Amino acid sequence: MNIIGEGGFAREVNEYMGGLNQLHLTEDRNGLKYGSWALVCIGDPKHRERISAKYILQSYYGGYCKSYDIGDGFIACPGSVVTVNCSIGKGFILNLNATVGHDCVIGDFVTVSPGANISGNVTIGDRCYIGTGAAIIEGIKICDDVTIGAGAVVVKDITEVGTYVGVPTRKI
Repeated sequence: MNIIGEGGFAREVNEYMGGLNQLHLTEDRNGLKYGSWALVCIGDPKHRERISAKYILQSYYGGYCKSYDIGDGFIACPGSVVTVNCSIGKGFILNLNATVGHDCVIGDFVTVSPGANISGNVTIGDRCYIGTGAAIIEGIKICDDVTIGAGAVVVKDITEVGTYVGVPTRKI
């Protein structure tokens, strides 16, 4: 399998998969032809979306996943869990020991960092980044292009693009 990414996440996924895959740079000099099959291991949602447009996305399931409405390019790292009745867009990354609860709707190119927990019935827009150890309580809705800081706790809907931190979260 071709893995696109030049950082730590690409190296981690390669190791999870046995370390035998070909790693490629994210720039055009990566040696892959446009339209090739690839697993895009880039944490930044906007960068991952741009690079993914050039390839046929592959997925990697290293975690536990009971949902079946999942887009191409899904990466679930070891210890991660997606429970039931979730709808997940393309290019989704669920990092180590992160969870997605029942009935969630998650947009395209969302990154969930290690140890983050998304409770049930949460809606997350496109290109969102959920920081390490963040928590989103049940029933929350988050618009597109939002960054949630590490350790933050989201207790009310987020309707404006921006970066949110703290317990409870506030926009900075």
